[in-house]
Amino acid sequence: MRRRLCVICLGLSVIASLPLEAQSQRAAGTEAPNKGIWEPVNFSEDIDFNDVFFVNTDTGWVTGGHATLLKTTDGGSTWNVQLGGDPQSQEQEIRDLRFVDETTGWATQLSGSRANLLHTTDGENWQQVGTIEHHYADYFFMSKTDGIFAHNDQLYRTSDGGAKWTPVSTCAVRAEVDGLTRDLKCEVQRLHFPTPAVGFAFAYISGRLAAVLKTEDSGTTWNLAGLVENENARNSAVFFTDENNGVIRAYSGKSWVTSDAGKTWKGMISTNLGRKIRFADPEVGWSFAAPCIGMGCENGQLSYTTDGGRRWMSRSFPFPAPVKAFSLPRRDQGFAVGDHGMIYRYRIVRATETVAKSIAAPAMPAFETVLDDQVEKLDAQLQALEKFVKEPASGATETTTATAGSDVATNAGSELPPEFTRQVNAAEATLANVATQVPQFVKKYKNLNLLLVALQMESELPAHLQGFKESFQALKKGGGPQTAAVVFPDLRMKSQNLVQMIHGFVQKH
Repeated sequence: MRRRLCVICLGLSVIASLPLEAQSQRAAGTEAPNKGIWEPVNFSEDIDFNDVFFVNTDTGWVTGGHATLLKTTDGGSTWNVQLGGDPQSQEQEIRDLRFVDETTGWATQLSGSRANLLHTTDGENWQQVGTIEHHYADYFFMSKTDGIFAHNDQLYRTSDGGAKWTPVSTCAVRAEVDGLTRDLKCEVQRLHFPTPAVGFAFAYISGRLAAVLKTEDSGTTWNLAGLVENENARNSAVFFTDENNGVIRAYSGKSWVTSDAGKTWKGMISTNLGRKIRFADPEVGWSFAAPCIGMGCENGQLSYTTDGGRRWMSRSFPFPAPVKAFSLPRRDQGFAVGDHGMIYRYRIVRATETVAKSIAAPAMPAFETVLDDQVEKLDAQLQALEKFVKEPASGATETTTATAGSDVATNAGSELPPEFTRQVNAAEATLANVATQVPQFVKKYKNLNLLLVALQMESELPAHLQGFKESFQALKKGGGPQTAAVVFPDLRMKSQNLVQMIHGFVQKH
């Protein structure tokens, strides 16, 4: 049976019309249904929080007033003060968290006419590394060293982690307006990079025209990708799940999706996305809209998508304070923060479980992966083969040639039985199945909020599989039990590491 890597959930189309618990039962078959909840994991001091960033389901940071920066390593159950934390302090707030991996991150703190850039390389200790413009529109880091920020019509770039910044581009586009070609100035409002090299910017031109810009050289040069007419790019949002597919939200609250790298945009129906859009993976994304005003208003309206942003659904929640920011480290776990120390954790529980002070929420969709089964099957096959190494078959003969019909040759030593050869070939076939499934696995599970973790996943898994192939080749070249005794410990270690790697990527990222 396939392992369920996330949680049972809400579907779309026909299933989407069913009550939530019925949807869960439909998705799970005979399994007990699950539900989503928001539960309070609040901070004990009256501090207004403005941002939150979790690098996995356990480790995250929260920033806020009075120069406060908190960290948790247990999913919000406890919070440790790294900076500030005193509600009587007169120091400026810390805000706008950015991370590229589990230890390397930045935040900003306004100071006079500049904004101090705070930096950590170990996830524990923070120091000021440089400054950027006070009224920056947005900033983004593509690696541990390379970053970019936008201010008015200028884009600035760093290659030393934020210590020094150099202007690299002035925002300007040539576009046809009312049938006439015009050279227009613009101001970048939002930045997002789906890869370290490819990035997009949503830029303000006028009250009725906005531009999407694209870079393919890590922000050094920018070109016009497409225009959004009759819209304003101020107070906007942008997120690309890969080099082609993205979502933007304009000042009016309307949103669009693209599948051709921003050249053309399709308007979405009945959406109320907020100024921040986050995707946990290429399928599941969230956006909190600004709180409404008046009687009966809720403090948080979540719009969520389960199909990469093509369709969105909304749900309001009675949080005790308006949601100021959120983080979605994995599709089945999220965090929302607000004023007065408010921190809420989203997670999945059994439908029958009661959690004190929790708020009911929709369950994000689960999906299964054959890869998880296959790596466990491979590990079991290798474990079964160990008996031939530890306890060579009795009656083995001395030979210097390959066994007839066997892929495993032997030299001066005991001959391994044909059953060993058959099982080796079966294990190789399983490895081949794993290799074909890795690209799709990476596409689904890569962390869209941590570029370096996504790159690690894309590089480590293929490299690990290549190591397997080399070990199998060494085993089949000859040597009988002697060679097998040398190769098998390495194969078993590779197999166990692969199982842990697959589970670790899914469970933590």
